[in-house]
Amino acid sequence: MIILIIAIDLLLLLYLMRKNKGSVVLNSNNKSRYLILIGFSLGALLVSIIVELVLEEILLAIFNGSYEYIEDEIVWNNLFCKILFNFLFYFIIVSTVEELTKILPVFYYNENDLIDNKELNKFDLIIPFLIVGISFSVFENVIYIFQGTSDIGFMRLITEFAGHILWALLIGEGYYRYSVKSNAHMISYKLRNKKIPNINSISGMWCDNVFVVSTIIVIIIHGLYDFLIFTFPILGVLFIIVSIGYFVVFLTNLKNTNFREDYLNRFLKDNKNITFEELEKLIEDN
Repeated sequence: MIILIIAIDLLLLLYLMRKNKGSVVLNSNNKSRYLILIGFSLGALLVSIIVELVLEEILLAIFNGSYEYIEDEIVWNNLFCKILFNFLFYFIIVSTVEELTKILPVFYYNENDLIDNKELNKFDLIIPFLIVGISFSVFENVIYIFQGTSDIGFMRLITEFAGHILWALLIGEGYYRYSVKSNAHMISYKLRNKKIPNINSISGMWCDNVFVVSTIIVIIIHGLYDFLIFTFPILGVLFIIVSIGYFVVFLTNLKNTNFREDYLNRFLKDNKNITFEELEKLIEDN
């Protein structure tokens, strides 16, 4: 089973890499940084597991007297305590800890030194998030296999890969939109400082908020998945079916674009009096 999961993960990664032809990352020495990224992903997973175990013990201490251990499994005295515990642990703690720790390796990887490269593509910025998601997926499933899988564990085993990868792609999409808007804002700021007339600032949500909002949405989706699968398995199955359907639609519509063209076009969205060619000349001259 784990070989099948790894194969599916790697096929998806290869699929996106093939769609990323002409990539400045894949055609350079930066490929070796992907191996470093995998190493840091495993470190992030270890940190998330330790934090989750500590917080779980604290939460269990708070609920002391509401459950008992039978054959090393927790049996709750009443349904309300079970639902409340699962909500606090899976919906809030697990999803928040895992999604935030998954972001850290990509920040360390940090591709800012490539931002000004005209060949940089959208997938160059998203694929690192995908690699972290795949690392979490594979090694969490290895843990489930060594623990022995219950019905819920088996359900997680065959769906976890889609979850982690979808969440990674959604956060990657949010990071890309943040990067596009951030660079468009930077151009606007610099040109206005040069006293060039009729340069508007970038409207809409502040750059950092774009990434924050996408991360919060993913945390909620992840938390809902874990909460339902451990509390209301039937609803969990329905949620999985909907998630996989959305994953297929999202992946099908995920298009690769040139990063520089995207942030220049984002600038032009608020500066319609300037053409693309005029903007490139303004950047070159200033």
